[in-house]
Amino acid sequence: MLSIRFSLLLFAFFGLFICFFANSATAQNMGGTSTQTDSLDVDEKDLLLRRFLESDFGFDTIFSKKPDTTLLGVHWYDPSQKNLKHIQTGGILGSFARPMGYEAGAYAPIRLGFRQYEIYDAGFTPTTNEYWQVTKPLTIVDFMTGGTVQQHFKVLHTQNIGETFNVGAEYRLLSSEGFYLNQATNNKSLRLFASFKLPGNRYAAFLNYINNNRLDEQNGGIGLGTLFDTTVAFNPLSVPIKLTTATSRHNQRTFQLSQYYRLSGNDSSFQGLRLFHRLNFSREYYRYTDENPVRGIAYYPAILRDSITTFDTTGLESFTHLLGIGTESPFANLQWELNGRFGHGTADLGYGRENYTLAGFDARISYQVWRLKNQLDITATPYHSLQSATYAINLVSQLKMSQVMLTFTIDSRLQNPDLISLRFLSNHHSWNQNFSNIRQQQLGVRVDLPILWASINAHQLENGIFYAGDGRPFQQNSTINILELRYGSSWRFWKMQLQLNHSVQQSDNNLIRVPAFSSHDMLHFEHRFKTGWIIQLGAEFRYNTAYRANAFRPETGQFVIQDSLSIGNYPVVDLFLAIKVKRTRLFARFEHANQGFPRPNVFATPLHPMYGRAFRFGVSWGFYN
Repeated sequence: MLSIRFSLLLFAFFGLFICFFANSATAQNMGGTSTQTDSLDVDEKDLLLRRFLESDFGFDTIFSKKPDTTLLGVHWYDPSQKNLKHIQTGGILGSFARPMGYEAGAYAPIRLGFRQYEIYDAGFTPTTNEYWQVTKPLTIVDFMTGGTVQQHFKVLHTQNIGETFNVGAEYRLLSSEGFYLNQATNNKSLRLFASFKLPGNRYAAFLNYINNNRLDEQNGGIGLGTLFDTTVAFNPLSVPIKLTTATSRHNQRTFQLSQYYRLSGNDSSFQGLRLFHRLNFSREYYRYTDENPVRGIAYYPAILRDSITTFDTTGLESFTHLLGIGTESPFANLQWELNGRFGHGTADLGYGRENYTLAGFDARISYQVWRLKNQLDITATPYHSLQSATYAINLVSQLKMSQVMLTFTIDSRLQNPDLISLRFLSNHHSWNQNFSNIRQQQLGVRVDLPILWASINAHQLENGIFYAGDGRPFQQNSTINILELRYGSSWRFWKMQLQLNHSVQQSDNNLIRVPAFSSHDMLHFEHRFKTGWIIQLGAEFRYNTAYRANAFRPETGQFVIQDSLSIGNYPVVDLFLAIKVKRTRLFARFEHANQGFPRPNVFATPLHPMYGRAFRFGVSWGFYN
């Protein structure tokens, strides 16, 4: 009921401001700097379309980018396909995904723990939410279909009402019927956003509402047999699966209001102080249902509550209030901000609802000397009624020279375990653990050259938490070291371009399962016609060495350690054709063109096969009126 009230209040807020500003003057060109990646139409210089994050905002200027309509990569409709560190589970669009490399993740004072969906929230979280300032209403539509009834649809609309007040909405659908039995997925995301500055440039506000909703049929993976192992051409619907009636739903709803008030400074002074306030409400839950758990009795470790049906829900609700002060000086050598944070909410891990409160602070200081810029971020939560005190310290130093940029990173944090690893009671599992805080440290160096970049990161994990094959969590009290080398390059010869993106990793403990080598390379031919048309024809190559990757257990929504199956040592080749005509981009893609070579079939993750050969096509169209 509370989330419904927030939705109604949000829609009422939008309606109020639309009515209030409906008769305002037509939007005019906005000031400030802009970094252009590509424009909707190079012949229309008077059109101003600016997208930016809240962190890019300043009263005197906004660091922004125009809509990205670059042709290269238009066929990456699935977020997991363009990220080297992630692998999509079974190629089912919008389903759970896992990283192939070690990642510390973002610091959070409290976290429920369903991280396998985070990659599909890209662009639909408060920190990554984009805001706009436009001189004409803008609409962008993306659509993809083909193969096994997979579909991707996204529409964005935004417009200014007056000179500085902007509203917009974006909707995204990722759905698939799946290749095998009980494998359909439906991923829907909606975000509503608004931003405005009042006359005088003293007050500004940002508002957004986000709803990410995923419904997955969970088959637990396929049964092993000679048909899958030895035959390329077979009917996937004839392959036995582990679970036949199981489904899961993951939902995240967030409402956030950020307000800025300038205490000192004036227009075009590029200096001063500002107050900051943010209110954030979020609700997350994971619901697992199986209408016939007895049929999957060999899959479940136990039946604890009901032998007829499974209906388990785990959730977290949180309110967070931030109040801070900081400099209003985007071009100054010294910048700083200090925020106080107070949070409260409830967690439901199967044992009943538990209330919590926490208090902490965030501090940031940035200082530039000559060509060396240093930024220090400190986040601490000294009081936490449900878990322990935690902190995170991050230092980034960047040295820019003529055509070389060096980046040094030091990160140290004391992180609370995810709530679901501590207390969990469901129809099939029960545990109440007392784990220590997780200590994570990272030291990294990156160099960027005109045609080459490379980075090396040394990670150290202490008191890491893992899930055993039976689904239960355990803590490793020793220290684990992970070394990662990543490098990439972009070469152009005539009309041919080669892009390389490689990763080499090594862990001194078998609990961290990562491939020794991963690659995502692209080779394409590009031709520009005199009429302005652009055509690209190319291929993508993805490969990783064999390793015993973690398996997914849907009843807990977590990845667990397994030692039965190895994945990898199999290249995947996708062919694509892309065409750009003014503001319209078209693509056709032949995925997994090498299916059956060098082996009949392979797993993307244990017991979940790699997607089959499929032809897909799509369009991306941006227009305004």
